[in-house]
Amino acid sequence: MTDALVELRGIAKSYAGVDGASSAQVLRGVDLSIAEAEPIAIIGPSGSGKSTLLNIIGALLPPSSGEVIFAGKNLAGMSKAELALLRNQSIGFIFQSHHLLPQCSALENVLLPTLASGAAAERAGAKERAQRLLQQVGLSDRLAHRPAQLSGGECQRVAVVRALINQPRIVLADEPTGSLDETAADHLSELLAELNASEKVAMVMVTHSHRLAARMQRVYELHMGALRPGEVRA
Repeated sequence: MTDALVELRGIAKSYAGVDGASSAQVLRGVDLSIAEAEPIAIIGPSGSGKSTLLNIIGALLPPSSGEVIFAGKNLAGMSKAELALLRNQSIGFIFQSHHLLPQCSALENVLLPTLASGAAAERAGAKERAQRLLQQVGLSDRLAHRPAQLSGGECQRVAVVRALINQPRIVLADEPTGSLDETAADHLSELLAELNASEKVAMVMVTHSHRLAARMQRVYELHMGALRPGEVRA
């Protein structure tokens, strides 16, 4: 796909063994194209390399070999400062644990990524965007609440909004419903699908949840370090 937002070409990743000589190969020749606003799920057992792959897509981890092309630019040719700017402005991250700052309100937590933005005009409209998104996810009456005053599902919704605040082109979610009960997980799954459509943002979900994976446009499975089309159980 020449118009892909993200292209992975022959991605491999190995980690050195405890003896410093041997190595364990986690990913083997992974190819993947992600279009603008496309939602993708990646499933697979624990230890299969899903989080490693997500970190490579998000420019948090370099591959051992292969190329990551983001909006036509090879990440291997970018400086640390350029990669940091890319992560702040173009990539949103959602983790299994919400990682909210306990001393900050929901609104303040959402606005934290905007502090690193160099564009004053973008920062000026950030508060209004944060308030709109928090209202959209059902938290309009929780803006001043701190994480300890919110439920687990509410905290994770704040984390979702935080990932979207800088209007990224892609959101990477690592087991976003993993710490939630079934009801909260279903609610968050519906919300993520809705936000993918309304915000026109690409999403890559690493998940054990077949219910969440079924809401994505394409499903892949990591098996023995290789990516292949996945099947979602009913």
